[in-house]
Amino acid sequence: MSHRRRPDREFEILCDNDSGGTVTAFLRRYTVDTSGTVVPVDTGLDGT
Repeated sequence: MSHRRRPDREFEILCDNDSGGTVTAFLRRYTVDTSGTVVPVDTGLDGT
C-alpha cells in the first residue's frame, strides 16, 4: 500500500515598500507539493 505525503506549508509575513513610501504587509505561503516543487503564493494578511 502506497501512502502519499501531504504537501508541506510554511507562512511568512513580509512588507512591500513602494516608491511613495507606502508600506503594505502581505502573507507569503510556500507549499511543497508531492513532487518536491516549492510553490509560493502571495495574499493579503486576511488570506485574500
